[in-house]
Amino acid sequence: MRTVRPRLVFEFSKVPVYDSLHVRISSENPVSVPELFELAKKESGRPQSVGHALVTRVALHDKNEKDGLGTDASELYQKTGTISLSYLADGSWVTGFVDLEGNEEDCNLVQAGYNANQRYEELIIAVKDRSICDLIQHAQNTNRVAQALTQNPTTLGTIKKNGKSAYGQYPYAKALFGSSKLAELNASYLHKNKNCEAKIYGPTAEDIARTLKGKEDSALVRAVGLGGDGFVGVYGVYADGDFYDGGWARSVVHVGAQNSPSEKKVRKVRA
Repeated sequence: MRTVRPRLVFEFSKVPVYDSLHVRISSENPVSVPELFELAKKESGRPQSVGHALVTRVALHDKNEKDGLGTDASELYQKTGTISLSYLADGSWVTGFVDLEGNEEDCNLVQAGYNANQRYEELIIAVKDRSICDLIQHAQNTNRVAQALTQNPTTLGTIKKNGKSAYGQYPYAKALFGSSKLAELNASYLHKNKNCEAKIYGPTAEDIARTLKGKEDSALVRAVGLGGDGFVGVYGVYADGDFYDGGWARSVVHVGAQNSPSEKKVRKVRA
C-alpha cells in the first residue's frame, strides 16, 4: 500500500471573507481540473475555489513582501473547482457560478468536461438533468447568477472611489468570486501591482445563444480559472476555461468563519 506523505500547509488567519484559510502547497506541475480534484482527495481536502485561489495569492504576496520566501506559484494561472453554467432564464442568457466540493458527483462532472474538451467539444447538459438543476439552484440561492457578458473580454477599472471600484461592484465579478468583498480584494491587489484595469473573460450572450442553438433547454458548463503569469495574465479571470488544459492548483484543508454566501450554504447532493 502506497502512503501519500502529507505536504506542507500554509495557515492564513484574519484573511478577507474566510477569516482563516489553510491550504496545501502548490502542485508541482500544471494540472487539469480532474487532476486537481484527484490531488485534493489524496490530501483530504477540497479543490480550491476561485475565491480561495485569490485569497491565497494575496496572502502569499503579502507574506513574500515581508520574508522574501516566494509566492509558491500563486501568481501563476490557477485551475480551480469553480465552474460556470450558462443557460436561458426568463428569456435572457445568464451565467451562474458554483464552487464544487469534490464529491463523487462533482468528480464525474469535471471528468465529463475533460472528456468533451479533449475532443474539442463543449460540455452541454440538459437543465432538467438532476445534477445541473441542483447546481443552478445552488448558484441562485447564493446570489451567484448574473446576466451574461456582452463583451469578451469585459474590461473594468480597479481604481477605487469611496472604497468601491467599477470592477469590484460589477455584478458578474461579484457572482464569479462569490461576493463583492472578494471582487474588491482582487481590484485592490491588481491596482497595487500597477494594473489600473482588469479583464473578465467569459461567454457572451451571443456566444451562448450560438453554442446552445437548438438546445435552449440546456446549460453550457465551463471551468473557471484565475489568470496569472503564463496564461491570460494576472489581470484576468477566466470564466470560460477548459477542464482539459493545465494550470497550477492546490487543495484547501480548512476554511474558518465561512462568511461568504457560497461557503455558508452547503450544497445538498441528492442520493
